[in-house]
Amino acid sequence: MAPVRRTRVLIAGALALASSLLATPVLAAPASVAPVTCADVSVAPGQMRCFSTVRPAADTTTGPPAGALSAQDVTSLYGLPAIPAVVPVGSGPTVAIVDAGGAPTLESDLATYRAQYGLGVCSVANGCLTIMNQRGVIGSPPATIDGWDFETALDVEAVAAACPACRILVVQADTPNSDDLDVATAVAADRASYVSMSFGSDDNGLSAQDVASTEAVFSSHPAVTFVASSGDLGWVTNDPDADEVCGTGALYTVGASRSCAQYPATSPYVISVGGTVATNTGTATAPVWSQTTWHVSDTALNGGGASSGCSGWARMPAAQALSVKAVAACGTARATTDLSAIASGFAMYHPDSGQGWWVAGGTSLSAPLIAGMYAQAGNHTRPFDIYLRAAADPTAFTDVTTGSTRGCNTTLDLLHLCSAGIGWDGPTGLGTPRGLASLRPYTGPTVPVVTTTPSVPVTHRGAVRIRGKARARAVLRAAYGVFGPGASVTVRWLVNGRPVATGPRLRVKRAWRHHRIRYVVTATAPGRTSISLTSSAVLIKR
Repeated sequence: MAPVRRTRVLIAGALALASSLLATPVLAAPASVAPVTCADVSVAPGQMRCFSTVRPAADTTTGPPAGALSAQDVTSLYGLPAIPAVVPVGSGPTVAIVDAGGAPTLESDLATYRAQYGLGVCSVANGCLTIMNQRGVIGSPPATIDGWDFETALDVEAVAAACPACRILVVQADTPNSDDLDVATAVAADRASYVSMSFGSDDNGLSAQDVASTEAVFSSHPAVTFVASSGDLGWVTNDPDADEVCGTGALYTVGASRSCAQYPATSPYVISVGGTVATNTGTATAPVWSQTTWHVSDTALNGGGASSGCSGWARMPAAQALSVKAVAACGTARATTDLSAIASGFAMYHPDSGQGWWVAGGTSLSAPLIAGMYAQAGNHTRPFDIYLRAAADPTAFTDVTTGSTRGCNTTLDLLHLCSAGIGWDGPTGLGTPRGLASLRPYTGPTVPVVTTTPSVPVTHRGAVRIRGKARARAVLRAAYGVFGPGASVTVRWLVNGRPVATGPRLRVKRAWRHHRIRYVVTATAPGRTSISLTSSAVLIKR
């Protein structure tokens, strides 16, 4: 079903606006009602979902939550130019944000955020902020859509943190439908050199017509850097109650294209941005940062993690093919992600449910941060030069080498499709920017193109199924067909997704009644890439 629309209380909006004009934050009262955010909204076929995550502050102060990341933290973490005492607001390039639905308090939200961190005034009146609908009309916004108002506020505040001097254009689509967002994206690309998209749909979830329409927008704007969230569904998510099911058939093999990879992040025209968690083990004045892959939970409702994997239809961009590890993981298919940024712990302001300040994240935060950094770097023509720079200088980016995303079996993930590793990996890409130089067009020595032949996986024929009676004390047998010559085979049995035993047979315990059992069979062979296949589950009824 389509997202539920809700009417905002005009008095609350007026109070928020008045407060922002006085440059003093609205009192953040305790949140008595959980807000409706992106993860709570059902998505119909042909629609995009937004990816912001929001949680209430742990205190009731009038400012940002204690420990939440500030605009100054963003500057420190990525080695950006220090924020000056007087920000030359509006002197930078324009970064466009594309979202769905109206956001009545957006200008006052941004004013409160910027006042808190000394970023200067970016308003409609001074020309720094422009808000229009998908027809390019100012002053006629679409109706508000649940979840997307938080999304829009987070996006503009992230851009402000990453590029305080940038102008901000917000283009609001009528609905989250792919065709409306296409129109809005085209309007944005006609007016800005940097476009951020914090939304997506399963890589294979849109019709060929929808994808062709979106790709036409990207290909017709070669002087625009497009940036998109990789998605918050991890490698695999099976949460039908939250209308989130994807990746359940994903394999840990070269070119794996059935993960939760999201479009438009899988487009070869778009920089795909994954997520990290940053921790400061130093002090506020002498920070020491460490980063790991963003991963909330495998089982919690709305648990998140950066989506990654290989596209089932898009070809790998030529520059990305310079990454030996991306080629090893996805062959000639588009590999996601390209870069990453924080997806957790960011302080944002948006009045809702009796509270003003929130702790926000998701790859919806990562994408506008990277878009803002590209704008500061001035690279709107060759965004994929990051691969040339990384090939020439492996230290150009901060490599994230620990952690994995949601639903990732790190034992099977030898190609780092969903777990972090040295160099390129799925959930964090090449890593996070290390100063603006890492994002500028590459002008160094010619980088030799390394010709790689994707590894050939172990061959297999036959069905993968469970034989035996699905009842307590019975013996189940793994029947998985035949693998190629020289293959070494291992079988791991899972009960409700948890490993319980290895070997070709499994005796069912009484404690497993009313649980589902499946197995994963992995075959390896010299000179070939391993292959892992998963059986269908059987329910132990008695």
